[in-house]
Amino acid sequence: LQTAKIIGNFLHLNIKKDARLNEFDMGYFDKTHEGGGELFKEFHAKELAKGISKYEIRPPNGENYWDLIKRIKSFLKEILNKKENILIVTHEGTIEVFLNLLGERDKEKDGFKRYHQLNASINEAIFDKGHWKILKINDFNHLNLIKQKKTLYENQEKVHSMIIEKIKEKIPDFISDAYLFVSALEKDF
Repeated sequence: LQTAKIIGNFLHLNIKKDARLNEFDMGYFDKTHEGGGELFKEFHAKELAKGISKYEIRPPNGENYWDLIKRIKSFLKEILNKKENILIVTHEGTIEVFLNLLGERDKEKDGFKRYHQLNASINEAIFDKGHWKILKINDFNHLNLIKQKKTLYENQEKVHSMIIEKIKEKIPDFISDAYLFVSALEKDF
């Protein structure tokens, strides 16, 4: 959403939020928790062993991959009726499903391809004569156009000293521990 807002401001576009574009929700096994992916695989295997259909296995407070596919199919069906260019900003797992569906791959018959997405990469597709055609996947050449605005310092001791001085300006003397966060958006510590 933050990326979409930045693009929207730059291009003077209204941003529409659509929950169908959310990233795959692993619920309790979210990847941000240590070992979440492996725990989810174990959970899934145990549920299958109980005889539960793969279509019905969902992590606690989450969704399964079939739910994600259904969401994306619903979104794709809706945008087919639009006769305009559409910019979609979303996450890697959602993009992977998009690319497979646009490439007319069926998870059951063909299996889905894995598409690792680089941050800020662009995928481009066009709907023509009743079929999607993928024009670009994982293109990040636009990032080469961005010139660095700051000089990179070869002398890391100088950089370290600058950071310490900046911290001293902002943090009172009575603080014993400090953690540094650098904001790329605000260009400040």
